[in-house]
Amino acid sequence: MRINILKNLDLLCVISIALSNLCLALLSVHIRILDLALALPLIFLLPGYTFIEVLFHRRPIDGVRRLLLSLGLSMALDILSGLLLNSFPIGLTKLSWAFYLSAFVIVLSLVALCLRGNTSLNGLWLSQVRLNVRKHLVGELFLCATLGIVAFAFLFSYNSALHQHRKGFTQFWMLQSAVPGQECSVLIGVDSFEFTQMKYHLIVMLNNEHPTLLPLVVLSPQKSWKILVPINVPVNGSVFVEAQLYRADEPVHIYRDVHLTMQRLVKGGSTAQCTT
Repeated sequence: MRINILKNLDLLCVISIALSNLCLALLSVHIRILDLALALPLIFLLPGYTFIEVLFHRRPIDGVRRLLLSLGLSMALDILSGLLLNSFPIGLTKLSWAFYLSAFVIVLSLVALCLRGNTSLNGLWLSQVRLNVRKHLVGELFLCATLGIVAFAFLFSYNSALHQHRKGFTQFWMLQSAVPGQECSVLIGVDSFEFTQMKYHLIVMLNNEHPTLLPLVVLSPQKSWKILVPINVPVNGSVFVEAQLYRADEPVHIYRDVHLTMQRLVKGGSTAQCTT
């Protein structure tokens, strides 16, 4: 099939933008301005535009209505694509989303090229737009409002993500061991949700006495550490177990503190069992 370049220039540009986004997503080096210039149309315009070209290939739509439908459909398709990708093991990532949107746009563009043929005038809609203020005033106002809302939402989300000041945190916990035969032990764990690698000192005390310093804990972000500590609990007695976590860069102040009371009781002539 021979393609009329002039009549299908819009779809050829769409395919070029989609391929450029896919190539940029695969590269390790990124230029922020170039990324934004190519990603914005792929997200907010091209999915809906190509979808409209397939649906309305037999009758052209005026420019204002076409742009409004393209923006609305693009955002709806973006949401659906995000939900779809999130349901698969690959998940919603920058690469998976760029690949999905690019492939979606390219496939619809090729379908639209086949449906247009050589007689359709859809590809020339930009050259046929005439700004008649009286006729298109309402549509133009809606178009300006829509573009303004999209621009404001993008700038607001970008600035919020750029200037937010979030602090990381560390989760420190202690539980009675659930391993058979080791019920008189405690499982102590540290989960790091900090933004940098952290070093911790850990001290365990029994009945507020005999502090024991455990090995230095070094954790990268999103990593966990745990250790099983046996506790000598007397029969028909109890032990107050306390664990204190210190940051290596602030060894004077207690960063996290957890505690529990472990009992060892004999019930009905059976062997003594530890409980908390």
